[in-house]
Amino acid sequence: MSGICQNCRIELRAHYNKCMNRRPVVIVVLLLASLGLVGLLGWQAWQLQKSNDTVARSVLHDYATLAADEYGRRLTAALGYRGYFQIISRVGEPENAAAMRMTIEQDSQLAGAVELVDGIFVVTAEELSVDGLPMTPALREFLMRLHSDAEEFEGPYLSIPAQDDRPQIIYTRSADTVRTYGFSTSVAGVEQHLRDALEIEPLLPTSLGEGKVGNDRLYVAVTDAAGTLLMVANSPFDDVQPSRKIMGDDYQRVVEGYAIDVAVDPAVASTLLIGGLPSERLPFLGLVMVLAIALLLTAIWLFRREHAVIRMRTDFVSQVSHELRTPLTQIRMFAETLLLKRARSDEEQVRALRVIDRESRRLSHLVENILRFTSRASSVILNNKLQPITPVIYEVVDTTRMTNPDVSIEMRGDDDAKAVIDAHALRQVLLNLLDNAIKYGPKEQTIVISVGCNNDSVEVGIADEGPGIPRGDRDRVWDAFYRLARERQTAISGTGIGLAVVRELVEAMGGQCWIAASGAGTQVIVQLPGEAGNG
Repeated sequence: MSGICQNCRIELRAHYNKCMNRRPVVIVVLLLASLGLVGLLGWQAWQLQKSNDTVARSVLHDYATLAADEYGRRLTAALGYRGYFQIISRVGEPENAAAMRMTIEQDSQLAGAVELVDGIFVVTAEELSVDGLPMTPALREFLMRLHSDAEEFEGPYLSIPAQDDRPQIIYTRSADTVRTYGFSTSVAGVEQHLRDALEIEPLLPTSLGEGKVGNDRLYVAVTDAAGTLLMVANSPFDDVQPSRKIMGDDYQRVVEGYAIDVAVDPAVASTLLIGGLPSERLPFLGLVMVLAIALLLTAIWLFRREHAVIRMRTDFVSQVSHELRTPLTQIRMFAETLLLKRARSDEEQVRALRVIDRESRRLSHLVENILRFTSRASSVILNNKLQPITPVIYEVVDTTRMTNPDVSIEMRGDDDAKAVIDAHALRQVLLNLLDNAIKYGPKEQTIVISVGCNNDSVEVGIADEGPGIPRGDRDRVWDAFYRLARERQTAISGTGIGLAVVRELVEAMGGQCWIAASGAGTQVIVQLPGEAGNG
């Protein structure tokens, strides 16, 4: 039964670890899904704004159609009833074109309509008389055929639309059809009547837009059947397609074939639309979407960094555990050897004691590094003072030689050098640098410690015979947990905090440290304030 329970616990633990390993992936997927939803909301907002714009344009186009219908009614009345009909009805039956012009110009009641008249003609079976009408063979033939046309004539007059080879013609016939007379229209006079019809009152009802939308907010253009532009009011509006109305044959075909183009200024859409035009929210929504995307990307980046920190912390704990386990195993093993009296000679007892001393020193050094590193959040306070540094260096060298008898350490330089230091901090710095030199160098090597005075500073160099550090990594190795790519592939253990602690302590003593270029191996330079700098 206990074996089954143990298997269940193992399976549960494996399932838990599997779920925990999947957790980062799930969180990233959720964040990316949120990012997709933000994009979808932005796209929907954009589509909604486009729909609002389409509706607004459609309503404005309908209002433009309404205005075009109203203007068509006005210009039909202005040209047909107040213009052409008044002229034809007062002429009578003129003998010739000159008599007809005299009648028109002398009638005071035609003062507003006489400007519509350009050339005048009178046709009988015997002759054709004209006044101010440029005559061409084709026009003469047309007027004679018009007189001889036997179709039933209805209404006070008829209008013949303009064509490429003739102007618009207004004509009527005498009661006995002996005479056919009329006139060609003046383009300038027609334009003036069209403008007068536009300026009577607003084309759009005053109930729309509370009377605030006048004709100055409308683009109006009129062309005749021949395509001649007769009148333009205001400038066309960008990206607005005018509403076009083609006039039919109403009211004696007076405006047959005329095209009326009307467009409403989009700037007044908010006034014309019931409830107003929805405000332009795309810039704000775009800004919100950009901020949301930025926040989500920042969250993903922070999560990845947090995950990297967690992984780094886990690796650090694992490495520290391994580093602590090794000296503890050695101490325990040799302590049991002495306790159980398994040493066969005094030499073996001394050797066991030396191993215990060496590993305990190593353990103490490791714990010191860990404590120093974990207290980095608080400011480092040292007891810095001017003192000789060689006694500290010799002490560290003696300790290192005792624990690493295969390594040769040489001292070079000025034995009387003084620097502003904290003795305990300098000891920790040197132990870390020597530990790295021994760890990454060959088993039997010579490590050189040099001391030299340079102006107002003292430089301490530690050079080993190892493989060296590539130029591109010489700045990054001072960062916590950073290890060279080649070291990750080897069995060399380490916590990755030694050089970080070195830099922290050296800067706390007012100095600086770096890795110098060297032909072979690695040379670390520690520069400390000297006697002159302290003064």
